[in-house]
Parts: sequence; C-alpha cells; structure tokens
Amino acid sequence: MRLSFRFLPVAFASLSIVAVPLSGCSAGSEESSLTPVAEGTDDITAASKLVGDYEDGRGRFASLNLQQIGEAGKPANVFTSEVIVQCVMAPCPTLTVKGKWFASSDVLTLYPEGRERETYRAVLDGQTLTLSDDAGLAIARLVKARAVNPVIAEVLSKYGVPKMTSTIVASEIDRQAAEEGVTKPFAEAFDEAVKMFLEDEMGLSGMIGGLEDGVPEECGEDLTKATLCMANRADTHVNLMPLDGTTPPEGESARAAWIIEFSVGSFTDHGYYAIIDKRGAQGSYMYSFN
Repeated sequence: MRLSFRFLPVAFASLSIVAVPLSGCSAGSEESSLTPVAEGTDDITAASKLVGDYEDGRGRFASLNLQQIGEAGKPANVFTSEVIVQCVMAPCPTLTVKGKWFASSDVLTLYPEGRERETYRAVLDGQTLTLSDDAGLAIARLVKARAVNPVIAEVLSKYGVPKMTSTIVASEIDRQAAEEGVTKPFAEAFDEAVKMFLEDEMGLSGMIGGLEDGVPEECGEDLTKATLCMANRADTHVNLMPLDGTTPPEGESARAAWIIEFSVGSFTDHGYYAIIDKRGAQGSYMYSFN
C-alpha cells in the first residue's frame, strides 16, 4: 500500500476526499541534500520554525507532529502523523506513520519507516502549514497548535479539563503582570477562574443544572461529570481579556482585574467572565452573558 496520494483541490472544501495516486513529490531536490538531521544554520532555523503539533488537517494529513530530540547523543528530527487513507465518503480512515524528517527554507522531507521518502514544498503562514508538490498543487493544509503556557496546562490538568483550548498569549500575561500595583499573580487568578467556571452557580455547572433538555447524551446525567465532560473539549475556549480589548458586559477594567473569558463551543451562546481583582482587595466573582 502506497501512502502518497494526490488530492484534488475540492478536498479542502470537504472531507469527502477524491484521490488519485501521487507518483512522487520530489520538489526538485537532490538525494544527497536530504539528510534526516539538519546541520546547516539555515536548515536548523527552518526546522525549528516547523517544530510542533499540527492538527485539523485537510488533504494528505489529518495531523502531523514534528519534533527535535537527542538520539544516541546526536540531534535527530522525528515525526508522527495520521495520514488520511483514500475513501469514497467521509469520514475517511487514517493510518499512523512515523519516521524522521528534514527541512530547508521551503522544503519538508519525510522519511517514513520502511517506506519511500516524501518531499513537499512547505509554507508556514501564521499558524497554517501548506504542503505542495513540485507542480505547486496543495497536497495538505494543517493548523499548528499553539503552545500552551505551562501554568495554564497545569491548572487545566488539575481540574480535569486538559483538552480545553487556551488562546491566552504569554506576552499578554507578562504585560498585565508588569502593570503598577498588581499583586495577584496570574497563576492564582487563573486557578480561581477555572474553579469558578466549573463549580460556581454562575458558571458552567449552574447553566447545565438549569437546562430542561440536559447536555449531550455522551456526557451523562450526573451534574459534576457532565460539567467536566462539556468543559474538557477542544471547542471549549478560555482567553485572557487584553488591556486594550473591549470591556466585558458589566464594564470591568482589564487594568484593575484579571478578566478571564470562557466559551463552550456551539452548545451554548453564553460567554462566562471571571473577574479577579489584581490587587486582591475585592472578592472574585463570575457571571455569564449572551
């Protein structure tokens, strides 16, 4: 079974992918220049930019993880991916592959274990990685997952919701923490916010408890378990309101408080706002708004 497929442009509009065999993506590169480990300065820079998890893939890949590790005392680039297998109707199955990889300024070459190498023209524009063949046809598009701040990841795991998506930018945390008079660390404020979101009557549990139709069947009927089930999803988001952002519905200032926002995908159109005073002089509270 060959793992190389050429996906027609329509593949990016729908996951009902029509595929024809791809005879090879050489990208015009010489074999001798395509070693698994980048050694030149330019190549190291190019490779480091591509390192990370890619998800929400369309076309050739459903996901792609590019890592740089130490292997027998030497640097090595390794990858794992879920390759979309050609099928007539969505959802198409995926096949997990792994191996080593190489990158130059605009080329990504994969060396799957036990299979032929695959070379693509690679363009990382913002968070979107586009892989094309040597004719310029886009073979895949993937979205690079944002690196999660360790403090945020620790708190989300502590409360059993590690899959919640954080869009909080580290530079914004630092910016707000450096404001004059701030005595409440962000880590403490974020911990309080997540706890309120999960347990406060004005948070998610209060909203779920007041529903007549309940939550999706897979989340069960127990209120605590249902709350965690709904919160621990990739389409549940948490964000830090920036200093120069819009004010929340009740008009609180991001200069006076850590304002942490939550949303729960398409399940509800409510937004949840945790307000934690940056000077610790006033009590924290949460409210929802739609």
